Amino acid sequence: MSVPTLPKRLRADTRQFIRLSAKAFREKWELEDKFRLVANRLTAEPLGFCLLRHDVEYPILQIARWLDGVLVNVPLDLKDVVFTCRLPTAYSELVSLDDIFQINFNQKRYALVKVVHECNWNRLNFDHKPYTWDLELRRI
Repeated sequence: MSVPTLPKRLRADTRQFIRLSAKAFREKWELEDKFRLVANRLTAEPLGFCLLRHDVEYPILQIARWLDGVLVNVPLDLKDVVFTCRLPTAYSELVSLDDIFQINFNQKRYALVKVVHECNWNRLNFDHKPYTWDLELRRI
């Protein structure tokens, strides 16, 4: 049995992500499960300029659609400083209006966490590092 080439693996991963994303919207998955879907992709979603420290839970105060993305307000430190973070594209595209409503009206409470994802067969590395960063949501 031959090992699939990288282009074949990338195409298969993209097809799987599209199928599961559509299923997530049809079946109204929980937001943390949709974030996990992005984090389990073969390639990492670039986080851009993310000031969040890893493994620190930042409670989401408010979330909103803005232009082509989603903005999240989180407390940055103990002095009640609020930081607005723009979610990366793949995460933003999975946030529904129902998710925004539930968070903004305190029906569901989440904390945003920047986590380390080790690179191996299931995750490609870039920048020659043995890890990538992902965003995770945790219920609070």
